[in-house]
Amino acid sequence: MNIARASLGNLGALRRSWPSGPASPLAIYWAAFALSVAAFIAEYFVGSHVPQLGILLVLISFVPCGLAWLLARELFRKEVERKAWPALVVGVLYLTCLINYLAPASQVGGMLGVVASMKSLIGSAMLLMTFVEAIDGMNASASERRFRLSFAGGYAGLVTVSLLADQPGLDAWQDEFRIVAASFALIGASLAVLYRRRNPLEVSKTRKTDRSRSVPRDPALAARLTTLLEVDRIYLEPNIKVADAALRLRTPDYRISQCIVSDLGFANFNQLINSYRIQEACAQLVRPDLAEQPILSIAMDCGFGSIGPFNRAFKAHTGMTPSAYRRQIRKAEPVR
Repeated sequence: MNIARASLGNLGALRRSWPSGPASPLAIYWAAFALSVAAFIAEYFVGSHVPQLGILLVLISFVPCGLAWLLARELFRKEVERKAWPALVVGVLYLTCLINYLAPASQVGGMLGVVASMKSLIGSAMLLMTFVEAIDGMNASASERRFRLSFAGGYAGLVTVSLLADQPGLDAWQDEFRIVAASFALIGASLAVLYRRRNPLEVSKTRKTDRSRSVPRDPALAARLTTLLEVDRIYLEPNIKVADAALRLRTPDYRISQCIVSDLGFANFNQLINSYRIQEACAQLVRPDLAEQPILSIAMDCGFGSIGPFNRAFKAHTGMTPSAYRRQIRKAEPVR
C-alpha cells in the first residue's frame, strides 16, 4: 500500500515540475503510461468495492506495455520520426485487449482465439522493443550509458517479477506481485523522464556533418547572420524566431535554416540561439559586479523566458548547472 501511495505521489511531483506551455510527446506518453499504471493499481484496491469504477479502471489499464514502448522511444531516440504507425500498433493492441475482455468465456475459440494470439504476440513484441530502445545507442557518453543500463536493468527486473507471478506455488500472490511491479514501474518511469528533462539528448556530431554535406553552403549569408548575432545581438530577444532573422536579412526562412546547418554547424535555429545565450550567461556569471545577481535575472537578461529551459540548455552546453558554474569560477579566483 505504501509503495502504491508513493507511486501516485510521484505523479504529482513530476507534473508540478513540468514547465507550462504546449505538451511535448514525452510529456504526453508519460502521462498516458502513468494513467494506465495508476488505473491498474487503483483497480486492485477499489475495484471489488465499486464494481462500476473497477470496470472503468480496467479499461484504462489495458496497454501499459505499449505505452512503455512509446515512452522509451521518446526517452532514447535522438530524432524520433513523427509517424502514426507506433501509436496505431498500440491502438490495435488495445482493441485486441478490449475484445478479449468483453467476449464471453464460452466463446474463446475461432476468431477470438486469433485475437488472443495477436494480443499475446504484439504485447510480447512491445516488451522486447522497450528493452531494445534502451540498449540501442550505447556509444553515448558515460552518464548516458549508465542511464540506459539502469533503465534496461530495472525494466528487465520488473518483467521478470511479473513472469514469476505466473509460476506454480507463487500464483496465490499473483496480484500482489504485479501491484508491486506496477508501482516500481511507475516510479522508475517518472524518474527516467525527470532525468531526460534535465539531461536532454543532443543530436550527434556525425549526424550534423552528414546533414551539412547535403545542404549547399552560403558563406556570405553565414557572415550576415553572424553579424546579426554578434553585433545586433538578436539572441537577447526572448521570442526570436528564424522567421524574424529571415525578415531582417531579407532572405527566405529555408535559406537561413540551410545556412545554420551547412555553414555554422548547428542542427537548427534554436540550438544556434541558445549557444549565444549560454555564452552570454557564462560571461555574466563571472562578472564580479553581478556576483549577487539572481540566476533567474541573468537567464532573463540573456533571452530565456524561464529558468527551466535556461538550466537545461546551460547544462547541455557546459556539463553543469549555472549555480555550480558560478561556484566553480568563484573558487578559481585568487584570494585578495
